[in-house]
Amino acid sequence: MIAELVSWALSPLNWLLIALLIAVLGARSRWRRVLQGIALGLAIIAFAASTAVVSNAIARRVESIADTPPHCESDPPDTVVVLAGGVDRLPRGADVYGVLSATSRRRIERGIEYWQAEPGRRLVLSGGPTAPGWVPLSGLMSSYTRAFGVPPDAVVEEDRSLTTWQNAQNVAALQPRLPRRIALATSAMHMNRAVLAFEAAGFEVCTLPADRRGIRVSLPGGIVPSTKELEKSDAALHELVGTLHYRWLRWRTARSSDQP
Repeated sequence: MIAELVSWALSPLNWLLIALLIAVLGARSRWRRVLQGIALGLAIIAFAASTAVVSNAIARRVESIADTPPHCESDPPDTVVVLAGGVDRLPRGADVYGVLSATSRRRIERGIEYWQAEPGRRLVLSGGPTAPGWVPLSGLMSSYTRAFGVPPDAVVEEDRSLTTWQNAQNVAALQPRLPRRIALATSAMHMNRAVLAFEAAGFEVCTLPADRRGIRVSLPGGIVPSTKELEKSDAALHELVGTLHYRWLRWRTARSSDQP
């Protein structure tokens, strides 16, 4: 319940609704001017978040950790973990990989590129079912890799995870155990949170960012509002708050492991 409320409150579109509610309810209040000022401020912030200048600035900030460290270029890991990015609709079977979202496909393709660069590398596909009783995302991802010629014996599936934190914990628990040094393929905007989760699970991570969304824009087009930019701001803000949450989870995990 708390997570849903936080998610709702983080949406710039909902800030407009809150601003309207404050303005209407405060119209006859003795604090009318203060409430109107708050409503106007929220509306201005929401408007700004719907422009390309602001949305891409936030997105670039969130994606800044996604660059691959130099030591990963000189000594790349043999194992790449690819995180699922959702589906556009519920799948009827594991071979119906067309339901994979564009985000999922870009992440998988990034992992396949890495796998193809060096013989003997291994793909680990992580993602559970989107609903009870449905096909795990890892199965759909595996079918998609076969369309690119990846043999089944080069793929390991982790099919229980529903969150990024679970991705890391469940991948760490796979048997036989994976190397502690891995490449991690996920969206650039999602990378910060994913790295925190996998480091907390005991991995050393080399980043393989996909699906970058933060671009540089020019005026005057950059100040024209659009729903596309509003959605980008919404996604970036969710990742910022999610990263703070995962920092707290990593701190709590480290504290628990230090206690006798």
